[in-house]
Amino acid sequence: MERRPAGKLGIYCHTMSASPPRLFVPGDGAVPPALVGRSAAQAVLSRCLDDLVRGAAPPHNVVLVGPRGNGKTALLSWFKTMCGSASGVDVLWLTPGEIADGAGLLGIGRLDTDAARAALTKPLRAHDVGIEAQALETVVKDSQRYPYFLQLWGDALWQNHLTTGASELTEETVATVRPEVAAWMADYYQSRYRELRGGGLMSAALAVAPLFLRQNATASEQELDAALAATGREDAADRFATLESLNRLGYVWCPPGQGAAMAWSAGIPSLMKYVLDQAGPNASGGAP
Repeated sequence: MERRPAGKLGIYCHTMSASPPRLFVPGDGAVPPALVGRSAAQAVLSRCLDDLVRGAAPPHNVVLVGPRGNGKTALLSWFKTMCGSASGVDVLWLTPGEIADGAGLLGIGRLDTDAARAALTKPLRAHDVGIEAQALETVVKDSQRYPYFLQLWGDALWQNHLTTGASELTEETVATVRPEVAAWMADYYQSRYRELRGGGLMSAALAVAPLFLRQNATASEQELDAALAATGREDAADRFATLESLNRLGYVWCPPGQGAAMAWSAGIPSLMKYVLDQAGPNASGGAP
């Protein structure tokens, strides 16, 4: 518990038994203090809840779709809390196989730039901690707007504040915590790399990476299909299933319901670069 005395000095103290708040929650599915960049999905879920509260059936089921680490569980946790505060609404957890066909799909991918900034600044500002503009842009760029990486960065910066007492986080602060964040990100890359190898997806990962690491960083479904065909996957269904597996791992991403009309993007560009680096200079067929 924090107490701020009246007066001009602005000095404050907190009880020794009080634990510092946890502002950033990487990887555990908890709702972060700033659940940003998901207003469209929240609006859809809220409308469904409104239908239930007034006794009407929602027009369809809703399924959150997107690579791991983009905040699907956090959003579901938020919605569970909303349901818990509503009258006459029960919460059930179902496996994907129990969901009826025809569900509305909500794509949960990387945040846009403004939302990525807000995910860092809002929790810090709520505790009177600022972050310089250039430091903020450095972190947003390094995180690639991936929610899990943003939470890693936020947690490291917050712990630095607790240690130093600095009220303004700077480029020097970012440089100080970077090795710690880099170690966490390296663990993430290694885990995904093992999953690609264990799932028989390495040749596919190497084949599609050059399409995304070029300047425009997007690829059509036809381009991806051709790249996968070159790996010996002659069956179209197998190529599509492979692409979906890469999607679930966060290696590639396309919002649901778009199909070939929507350009696919790299789920996390730095993950692709890591995979190519690990595989060696000749494995990517000349990819950068």
